[in-house]
Amino acid sequence: MNPSHTIKLGSSTLFKQSKSPFFNLRVMVKGKRRQFSTGESTKALAIDKARAILADLKSRGLAESVTLHSRRCNETPVDPTLEEFTSLYRKIMAHTDSAPAARTQEQYITRLKFMGAMLRINRIRSLTPEKIRLFIETYQNAGHAEARIPVSVKTSINSILRTCAALFSKTALPGYADHGLCIANPFTGMKLRRVEIKGFSPLKPELLAAIWKNVALLRDGDPAAAARTPRTSRWVQPDWRQPHPEAYLLLLLELGVGLRRNEADKAEWDWISVNADGRVILEVKSTRFFIPKSKECRIIPLSKDLYTLLLAHKTDSPFIVHGREPRVYTPGTTPKNLVYRCDLHHRALAYWLRLQGIVDGKPCHVLRKQFGSYVATTFSLFHAQKYLGHNPFSRWSVIGATNVESWTTHASNCISIWSNWQRLSNRHARLFLKRPLVQAALTV
Repeated sequence: MNPSHTIKLGSSTLFKQSKSPFFNLRVMVKGKRRQFSTGESTKALAIDKARAILADLKSRGLAESVTLHSRRCNETPVDPTLEEFTSLYRKIMAHTDSAPAARTQEQYITRLKFMGAMLRINRIRSLTPEKIRLFIETYQNAGHAEARIPVSVKTSINSILRTCAALFSKTALPGYADHGLCIANPFTGMKLRRVEIKGFSPLKPELLAAIWKNVALLRDGDPAAAARTPRTSRWVQPDWRQPHPEAYLLLLLELGVGLRRNEADKAEWDWISVNADGRVILEVKSTRFFIPKSKECRIIPLSKDLYTLLLAHKTDSPFIVHGREPRVYTPGTTPKNLVYRCDLHHRALAYWLRLQGIVDGKPCHVLRKQFGSYVATTFSLFHAQKYLGHNPFSRWSVIGATNVESWTTHASNCISIWSNWQRLSNRHARLFLKRPLVQAALTV
């Protein structure tokens, strides 16, 4: 107890503890020491609140005064701890339309607790803009000490700031106010500038050609492949002498249709339908085991050649890719991370793509980017956003737009890519050849 924060009120004492911003009132009632929190951090307001408590003790008695001035068990404190704040966030999101997925909410909460641990703060009102700037400086110094690339450090900081700021969204703040917690967003304007957005460079035609050439060996097995090496980690290296039709189907869905990994994992045959005019479409939609990331269904045209390749591997399972049966999670049992039916097959595909020459940290996601970049440069960003399930004016649109000009230099190579890729339709091919950028490249 700091003597400078101690005030005598007759026989009672008003004091502030070192780890609390609020004044507490200590009073003797019938020979027993009682303590009340005023909930005030300034002396003037704390003295007024203490006098009100003393008056109620004299006129109403101890029991009624405790009822009036003690915090209820379900009442939100004025300055909640990070744990109390995040619990309130979960409670608000449980009754909010279009709330983030449970695993996304947990990612937000984990990042906030990480920031609190680095700053050594435990209460939400201690997270001020000054503290956030201190976090940025501390994180940058730690990244420098670990010899990390500066751009990577800035990208990580922006990611942490963005996810933490989601806890103070326009949807969440009114919910906090309804529970008696009026708080502003401390992350407003907190973003590192001059962070270069790395554009996606399309795969080289020879790399794509090698992938399509060797994909049959992935599907049927490669008798000339070397024997599997002994296990060196928890994951066993795939035996490439054995067929991997599941990894093959995942490649078709991610490169040929642009599905996300979780979408390809949970894709069902009911998603595919054939129209009266013979056109094949794939509709990404909600099922018992899957909810789209945007919570909206989307329709993607499917070439007949690709549809034929998929049908050749159709089984009695409702899922396109064979794997274990998924679990149905209730709101209280939803895991924090994505759970894949075909986790080993996803890993096998990623391993195989690296062997083909894709050195990206997320090789399976490169397939989806390749599809999106192709659609954006062949048709438009609007088509790419619709087929990929992105919001308009998303970050991807900026990344995709930066590559349109670079693709003009490879327009002639796109013709060979088109022949290797699964065609959407012959009409689309004719439209592609008529594009001014392609015509200009062909005349060079």
